Amino acid sequence: MNINIQTLPILMDNNYKENRKKEEKRPVVFGLPKLKEKVLTMLGNAFVENDLEIAEYEKRLKIANEAKSIEELENAVYDFPQAHQIFPAKRPNPTQHPQQPYIGNSPAKTFRDAFDSADYFTLIGDRKFTQLDISKPNMKVIMGIGDTMFDLRDIAKKFTHIRIESYSLIGNMKIRVPENAQIKRNLVCLIGDIKQRKGGKNFIQQMFAGNHQPSASPLSHQPQITVEITGFKAIGDVVIEFFGDEN
Repeated sequence: MNINIQTLPILMDNNYKENRKKEEKRPVVFGLPKLKEKVLTMLGNAFVENDLEIAEYEKRLKIANEAKSIEELENAVYDFPQAHQIFPAKRPNPTQHPQQPYIGNSPAKTFRDAFDSADYFTLIGDRKFTQLDISKPNMKVIMGIGDTMFDLRDIAKKFTHIRIESYSLIGNMKIRVPENAQIKRNLVCLIGDIKQRKGGKNFIQQMFAGNHQPSASPLSHQPQITVEITGFKAIGDVVIEFFGDEN
């Protein structure tokens, strides 16, 4: 089945609203008989103390007797000051500041917010980032299917602390940093490993390089950086490579 990614949030939102409507329609009936006795007593006391006229008393008495749910029963004493004592879940104490109910986001809104706040998004394909591509110390990257490379060997020219929030479905992630970099990992890998190793030339490259002595690298003059890695990866490895002057 083909689903347009642009219509997916709408479908999720509609499904969420339908489920919420079904839940809201469910009447609460547990404890109704006991509560009904208390409400009838409250109505009788209010009439005796001249807080209700005869017509209003009879009207509310009928509402209470015919109530088939807690919500309907509460309508009989909705303006009684002491109603909060028997309807604690529905009526906060008027003498206190009522708590505002928590209204969670629908899955569709959460889905949209994740993409709206992303700095980079790639559905299919590989992506490479260098210090030229990174314009702020906190970046959020969403990858569908593909490998991601973060080359941070020269990032100290811009930032000494960088936070990468990465979400990926399928693909490997490689992060290249100076050998004195501090790494803070808070990344969840569902299927895959997180590895740290020394970066540089492989055996074949070293053979062809011979005894050549490289000149001093700018890495030796850069301040220490801290890299914080967070997010979620479904399938794929994370490899952190440390590079020194000789690399």
